[in-house]
Amino acid sequence: MRLSTLALVWCLFCGALTGAFTAGLVPSGLRGEPLETEDFVLARTKGQEKRITPTQWWLEPRRYGDFDLWMDVELGENVDLDVLLRQVEPRILGAEWLPFHGRFSVLRVSSRTRGPAWVTRDQALLEPHGGGVEVAAGIPASIKIEARGRVLRANVAGQRLPECLADDVYGMLTMIAHGGDVVVHSLRIDNHGPHRPWLWSRAWWIALGGLGALSLVAITRARGARWHDLVGASFAPPLLAWLLVRRFDLELGWPPVPAMLCLLTACLATWFLQRRSAATLGFVFVLVLPCFGAAEVQLRRQDHRLDALFGERAGSQISEALGGLVRGPLGLHDPGRPGPRVFLLGGQPLYDRGDRGDHLEVLLAGALRTTTGRVVDVPCLPTALPTPDQQWRLFATCYGRYRTDVVVFGVGADAEGFAPDELRRTIEQARLHCREHGVRLLLFADAAAPAPLREVLQQAAHDGIGFVAGSPGALPRTLADELAKAIVPLLP
Repeated sequence: MRLSTLALVWCLFCGALTGAFTAGLVPSGLRGEPLETEDFVLARTKGQEKRITPTQWWLEPRRYGDFDLWMDVELGENVDLDVLLRQVEPRILGAEWLPFHGRFSVLRVSSRTRGPAWVTRDQALLEPHGGGVEVAAGIPASIKIEARGRVLRANVAGQRLPECLADDVYGMLTMIAHGGDVVVHSLRIDNHGPHRPWLWSRAWWIALGGLGALSLVAITRARGARWHDLVGASFAPPLLAWLLVRRFDLELGWPPVPAMLCLLTACLATWFLQRRSAATLGFVFVLVLPCFGAAEVQLRRQDHRLDALFGERAGSQISEALGGLVRGPLGLHDPGRPGPRVFLLGGQPLYDRGDRGDHLEVLLAGALRTTTGRVVDVPCLPTALPTPDQQWRLFATCYGRYRTDVVVFGVGADAEGFAPDELRRTIEQARLHCREHGVRLLLFADAAAPAPLREVLQQAAHDGIGFVAGSPGALPRTLADELAKAIVPLLP
C-alpha cells in the first residue's frame, strides 16, 4: 500500500476519533435509558375530576421526549397554575446517584392578573409572581402544548403564545397551583418519542469527524501540505477533543447540537497548525477561539444565583421550593397543614445527627407533641452546605409567605469562616421579618459552633431574642428536649 494511502487512512481515523470523543459529551447514562413510549389519557367521570391544590401537585413522573398535550383546566379565583415542562431532576442511573440542580421551564396560567406566559426556572423562584396567561375563573380553559426538542409552543384559551426554548429535550411534567385550587377536566398526552435521536448517535459524529478530516486533508494538500506534516498534526484534534469533553458535566442533559458542532470544528481546525505560517496561525486563532467560546457558553450551566440561594446541587429541592414544600427525613412537609409550625434553619449538618430517627426534626416534633399534646409540624431546610445568610435568604424568598409560628435560627460547626458582622446583619433581617409577620424568633447555637459566632448569638439574646445553647456532648434527644422547652412558650 502506498504511503499516501496509509497517511490518508490515518488522518481519516483521527478525524473519526475526534467525532467519537465529541459524541462523549452525551452523559453515558442517557444512552441506555429509554423514554416513555406510551400515550397518556386522564380518564375521570364527571364529578371525579383531578384536583390540584397548593399542597397537592400533579407530578407525571414518566419522562417524555417530543409530545403533544391537550387539557381543559378550571382555575379558582386569584389562582396561578404553573405547568413545569422538560423537568429533569437527579435520579439513580445504575448504582450511581448524580446530584445537580433540577431544571424545568414554566408555562404560567392565571385567573389573577396578566403576566409573562413563559417563565424560566430562576424567574419562577427568585422573582415575585406576576400573573400569567389570563383566563376567567370558574370557566374551563383549553391548553395545548407542543414539545419538539427544546422548543415549546402553547395555545391557552385560544391565545397562541410565542415559543419558549427549554434547557432539555426530554423530561417530566408537573402542575403546581398557587393561591387556590385547579380542576383538570381532561388531559391527553400524545407521545412522539425521542427528538431526532440520530443527532446524538456516535455513528453520526464519527462520520462527521471523518468527513471533516477528509475536507481538511483536501484543503491542506491543495495548498501544498506534505503527508508527513498532516500525519504529525493529526494527533492534536482527537487529543484536544478528549481533554475538552472531560471538562463538561451535562447533568443528565443532552448537549446542544450546535455546541457539539462548534467543539468538533474547533478541534479539527487545529490541523491547520501544521502550516506554521503567520497567516495560518491568525486564521486558526480567529476560527478556533470563537468556536471554543460558543461551545463553552452552551455547555456550561449558569447556576450561580441558585447556588447562592440553595447551596450547590439542590436536586428536587428546586421544584419543591416553588411549591412551598420542604423535604424532611420522614417525607414532604405541607405548608397548608393545619396546626402549629416550627421552622428549623441551619441546614442538614446542624440537625442531621446520623440515623433518620436521630434527626432533630423528628426528635423535636416528638418532644413538642409530648409536651403540648398537639401535632407540631417541624420542617427543616435540607441544605447540605449551608451558611447562616444562605439559610435566611432561602427561607425569606421561598417560605417566608407561609404561616409559621416559630423560626429557629441555628448556627453549627459548618459556619466556620462566616463573618460575625455578617451574622449580626442576618439576625437583624430575621428579627425584622419575624416582627412584621408575627413570628417568634429563637436562636440556637450548637456546642461546636465557632466561638465568635456564639458570642454574636448570645449578644442578640441580651437584646431580647430567645436563645438556646447546645450542651457539649449532648445526645440528639437531649438537644431536642432543650429546644422544645424553649419553643413551647412561643407557640400560640
